[in-house]
This record gives sequence, C-alpha cells and structure tokens, in this order.
Amino acid sequence: MRPTTRPHLISSLVLGLALAGCATTAEMTDFSKHVQEKSGAVRTGPQDAPILTQTNFGAALRCMDIMFINYGVRNLTVLIEDVPDATRKVNASGKDMIISAMSQMTRRSRGVNLMAFSINDQTLGAVIGMGTRNKVVETPPDFTIRGSVSQFDEAIVRKQADGGVSFGAFSFGAAKQAQGSVLALDLSVIDTRSLNLVPGVTSKNSVLVLKEGAGGDGEVNTRKFGLNFSFVLSKSEGNAQALRTLAELAAIELMGKLTKTPYWTCLGANDQSAGVEAEVTDWWETLAAEPVSLVAYFQQQMIARKLYPGEVNGEVDDTLLHAIGLYQEAMGRQRSTTLNYDFFKAYLSTDHASVQPKAQALLKTDPGPPLASASGTPAQPDASVAPALAAQSPAASAAAAAAPAAPAAGAVPFVYVAGMQGKQSIHRRGQPFEIDVAVDQDTNLYCYLLDENRRVNQFFPHPAQPNPTIKGGTRMQFPGPLPFKFVASTRGTTESVACFATASPLGNEPLRNIPVASSPDELAAQFRKVAGPRIGVGVYEVKTQ
Repeated sequence: MRPTTRPHLISSLVLGLALAGCATTAEMTDFSKHVQEKSGAVRTGPQDAPILTQTNFGAALRCMDIMFINYGVRNLTVLIEDVPDATRKVNASGKDMIISAMSQMTRRSRGVNLMAFSINDQTLGAVIGMGTRNKVVETPPDFTIRGSVSQFDEAIVRKQADGGVSFGAFSFGAAKQAQGSVLALDLSVIDTRSLNLVPGVTSKNSVLVLKEGAGGDGEVNTRKFGLNFSFVLSKSEGNAQALRTLAELAAIELMGKLTKTPYWTCLGANDQSAGVEAEVTDWWETLAAEPVSLVAYFQQQMIARKLYPGEVNGEVDDTLLHAIGLYQEAMGRQRSTTLNYDFFKAYLSTDHASVQPKAQALLKTDPGPPLASASGTPAQPDASVAPALAAQSPAASAAAAAAPAAPAAGAVPFVYVAGMQGKQSIHRRGQPFEIDVAVDQDTNLYCYLLDENRRVNQFFPHPAQPNPTIKGGTRMQFPGPLPFKFVASTRGTTESVACFATASPLGNEPLRNIPVASSPDELAAQFRKVAGPRIGVGVYEVKTQ
C-alpha cells in the first residue's frame, strides 16, 4: 500500500517554521534594544552628582588665611616632601591632602608659597641648592615638611553581641558589633639651611576610626525545601577621610607654629587653655633667648600694623620702641616700650582689627622720632613696605647675624634675663639657681639682685670678672664660674634680677651708693640717673614655692 500524502500537514509545518523564524528575529531585535538601553543607562554614571570633600576644618582653614593677613605673613617658601604611608593600610595620598589644605589656607593672604617635592623627581639637595649653585628652583625654600602616616592600630577596641532563638522548624538570630582603630599622622618642619629640625614645629595627632554593623538572619525548614535569608547593615568611617582630617589639622598647626600666629583661635581654643599657655610660653622663651629674633618679630608685627616704616633687621631703634608703646596703649595697657612675656601673650590674644585703627590714630597725633638710616640721618617712611615673614626666615636670620656688631646710631640694647628654665621658672625655697642673660649688640652690662630684703647686690661686673663690656649675641649663665651662688628665698619671698645695658662704660660699681630699692622699676630709675635714659633693661622675677 502506498503512503498517503497529507498536504495540510506540510503546509502547517512550513508555516510554523516561518512563524518561529519571525519570533526569533523579533526577540533578537528586542534583545539588542534592551542591551543598548542598559548600556546607555550605565554610561550616564552615578545618579548622585559629585560633592565637595569636606572635613570639620574648612572654616579653620579660612580663618588661618585671614590670620596670615592680620599678622603680616606673606611669601614664606615651604617645600613639602612625600608623605608615605608607613603602615601600608590607609592607601591614600596624605601629601596631596596637605597640598589642598595649604591652597585653601592661602587663597587671599598668599602667606605660604608651597613647593611640591617627590623623591622620584629630584634629590632634595638639588632642589635647595645644598653645596652647589645648580638649583632646580630660583628661590630655594626656607623650610621643608617631612613625615608619614606613622600609626594604624587596627581594632584596638572591639565589642560584639549576638543571639538566636529557635521554634521547631523556625530559627532566628541577630548580631551587632563595633570596633575602633587609631590612625596617626606625624609631621615636622626642617630648616633647609642646616637640615636641622625646627624645635616645637611639629604635628602629631591621631584619630579614632569607628566601624560598626548590625545584622540578622533567619531560617525556615520544611520537608520539601529550605528558605534562607540574611541581611547585614554596616556603617564605616573611611580611613582616607580620617587621614584628610589629620592632614588639614596638621597644615593649620604647622604653619601656625612656624609663623608664631595664634592658630588655636581658629580651632576654637583660647589662651586660658593649659596647652595654649604652654605653647605661648615656649614661643616666648625661644624668641627671648635670641634677642635678634625677638626684635625682628616685633619689627615684622609693627610693619604689618602700619606703625613702623623700617625694615626687619633685628636691631632696636627709637621708632620701633615708639610704635610698640603706641600699640600697648591702643590695647588698653600702660604705654611701655618693654618687650616682656605679658605683652607678648596679650598681643597674641588681641583683636587687631579693632586695636590697629586706634594705634594708627595715636600715631597721627604722636608721630614720635623719625627712623634713623645707617648714616644716622632720618630716613623717610616707606608707605609701600610689604610685610614679609623675616622673623622666621633663615636668610633674614643670617643677614642679621652678619650685621656689624657695633650698635647703630641711637640703637637701644635689648637684654634678656630669665631662669635656666625660662621666665616662668619656679624655684624651691633655699635651693641654688642660675640666671640666663643675653644681649643683642655690643654693650656694657650691669646686673643686680634685689634680695628678699630689697638690698641691691651687684653680681656683674664682679672682681673676678671686672670688665662690663659684652659682645653682641653673647649668652651668659650666672653665677657660672664666678665665686658666688644664688639661693632662692627661704621665706618664699619673690626676689628680682635686673640687668642694664649701656653704650658707654660706667666704671665697675655705678650704683655703689644705692644700698636698697623697693622694686626693679625704682632700681632702673636710679640707674638712668647715672647712665641716662637710653639704656636696655632686662628683669626676671625669682619666684619660689
């Protein structure tokens, strides 16, 4: 029997294949469109717009910018080296964060010219021209910043709690944990002339990085299948953002310490804080121990206040002393030309925006003595004097040190007198102590102790060292090799040490007829009767406990 053909089955098969082909083509077309649409959506990037990376120190950086303007800090050249991550756990660029902070801190003031340095580019010696005239830069930096991400103690504190409950085929559980890690950044400033560390100009801060999380899980078991689910909620403070916080704080702290500007006010602190008071005391002792630096600092400040038309050279003159006296009066203090710790501390906490106009008004009514030039003739004030940070500049210090030792015409000697631990030294009753004395120029020095009975005791010149002439820049300790000793009052009475400097010698005992004096001021008044008004005065109060 021959098979019977079925045309309607063949037609149905052909039609089915055709329809399948059409369906496949349509699906492929839809698939391509779907891929294109998804690709376009992905290429558009994140839905959230980029935001500015910020820390809590944004306002403080702007505050420092204004402070640089107020304190006359301008064009201080500083180099920053690489800031490596010694811990190898943060994986962020601390150097770039500091550069950003410096840029934000000098927008208006141009207080710091920051130079970026990388060990992969040039050697430091080539950058600063150390030992050679081949320099990579025209003006070598005064200072360089050096340091690293020095510490990352992971999970030094950790707390975890979890629990669960089960009811037959059903079980549920929950857990919570938190941990804290310590991240630290250490930076210091190096003097590029000597490659010595600048004492006290350092930043060593740490931050606690917190990580915490909470989670829950549950499970339902049946005879035919199991259903598992879990969820985890976690919150973490980023290590890189913590490093940025430290970098911005370090920039504020380093430049504030280097320029001796009250940076703590930008951080919300005041001079009543124990830490701030210690900082101010250290600054004063550092400056006062080097009279040239102290005079240069106040020359710079009076230039910034538009009260002094001279230059920053570390030499005292009547015009500078007059400006200092005016500013003290404008601050509400008694007019005085004495540079002491109390004035220095008050100056750093003064609202200069309100005090400076008062001082300038006083200057108009009382212009004081004109500035003397090197030839001894009055120099015309230069209204275009640009503030520059010469008090901390190595180049300026070197220039001041190279100046002639003999005092300039009309210059008043500066005398520093303190205990060996500084002006704030406290001595034990009945215990020996020593005195530290320094002068800024060639002078004749006379020193006295007002003891607990207010008797006047001359200890320099001394029969064992009768010559009163002292070379500028000399620093002496008394009694030193001299055959006597100082002993603090056994009654706890505050005694006084007063040293006077004169341009001309006055013999060995100019106050031999003055047996007692009620105070250092009275003693100074008696000394002026002998030496004239133009004398340098240094006083130290010997406090006991």
